[in-house]
Amino acid sequence: TITAPSFDITEITDPKALITKEYLEANSTSATGLEAINEGNGTGWRLVGRDPGNYGNIGENAVDLSTSTFVSTTGALGSFSTAMGGLTTASGSNSTAMGYRTIASGTDSFAAGSFATASGAGSIAMGSYVIADDGGSTVVGQYNDNTTTTTSLFQVGNGTNDTSRSNALTILESGEHTINSTGTGLIINPGSGSFDDGVQVISPGRSGVYVASPSGNGVQVFNPGENGIEILTAGENGVYVQNATDYGGNFTGDLGGVRVNSFNETNPDIILGGVGSVGTFDDGIISSDPNYSGSDIFLRSYDAVSVFLDYDNNETGQFEIKAGDGSEIFEVSETGNATLAGTLTQNSDRRLKKDITAINYGLNEILQLQPKVYNWINRKTEKKSLGLIAQEVQPIISEIVNAQDDEQKTLGISYTELIPVLIKAIQEQQAIIDNQKQVITSQEQTNTKQTDLLQALLVRVEALEKQSKKSHIELAKN
Repeated sequence: TITAPSFDITEITDPKALITKEYLEANSTSATGLEAINEGNGTGWRLVGRDPGNYGNIGENAVDLSTSTFVSTTGALGSFSTAMGGLTTASGSNSTAMGYRTIASGTDSFAAGSFATASGAGSIAMGSYVIADDGGSTVVGQYNDNTTTTTSLFQVGNGTNDTSRSNALTILESGEHTINSTGTGLIINPGSGSFDDGVQVISPGRSGVYVASPSGNGVQVFNPGENGIEILTAGENGVYVQNATDYGGNFTGDLGGVRVNSFNETNPDIILGGVGSVGTFDDGIISSDPNYSGSDIFLRSYDAVSVFLDYDNNETGQFEIKAGDGSEIFEVSETGNATLAGTLTQNSDRRLKKDITAINYGLNEILQLQPKVYNWINRKTEKKSLGLIAQEVQPIISEIVNAQDDEQKTLGISYTELIPVLIKAIQEQQAIIDNQKQVITSQEQTNTKQTDLLQALLVRVEALEKQSKKSHIELAKN
């Protein structure tokens, strides 16, 4: 061992001079940065000072900036791959893994976050425990369900653990979007311009919007500037709702709830489809007649029984029901007058009634009623009407007076229920007549007897008179 004296840097001037260990330790630093390594796959770069036993074999032209403190096969293993973070693995060519325990095994893949895996070619996995195994797919969030499809482009995981994986959103290569939500599925706040639409579905091959089995409303639109739902040139159905537990459609609007019209004037505006087993034979239609400029509406069943609303072209329309041959069956004018072609039949089966007792009303109540002739205030016709005044009838026969469910509680009379009272009154009146007949008959019989008696007395009187005259004649002769 040769011991040299201590030197200062100024004393070492020869470029080929030897330096001491003391000088080296005092004036040099440990090597840092990347070092080229070839572990059998070609030359790559890893941080200086890393234990090769804690990594897998580095890939050709790979860059490994990751950390591993125990024996593992992590690191930048694929050619041109990059690994950084803790225990990350970039095994796919041109792949990148960063974060903690992420794996980028697909060619050109990218994984970031924690325990994220990008195994599909060109896939991206970002988040916690997400798996991107479809080629070209991107997955974010946590615990996504990668088993639902093999053609996903974008997926948002919202699972809670490895045995309870689920997705909030999935977009397929076809463009199909699937939203799984425990609350509102989709909220759109579009611009407020007159041409800004919330959702535009252009030329769908089948359904523009398809909502399956919602527990609430399938589609709900609040306060649209113009139309809530507008569908142009649908290939099949503009709106199709099946098996709704409440209403198939529930619409409200300032100008109208629903506006429906057919572009073909010969076709109905609305078809009411039946659910029977006879196909379209139980369908009905609602149609506006193109021959009229007013608001006439026609409802027609399959067998041509029609209902007409405002069946004219003026302000005095009416409601009509017609048979298939066009003959009127039932008509109600705007004044409230009704015309029925046949008979009016009301259910009266004993089996439908209970607490049956005889009525207490009769002739006495009928005699108290005051029939009137009058004009209606809010009707255009000047034709006089005949009837009763409900307020006058109510204290006499209250059962036939009903109050309507309006603000004024307008009273009405059930004239059909007055019929039993009239029948009872006629029966009571007939009983009086029958009793009077008996009295008259008895009086007639008494009068007959008295007449016979008087006749007999007259005969006797006449006989006595004759005898009396004869006696006077005989006395005169003597």
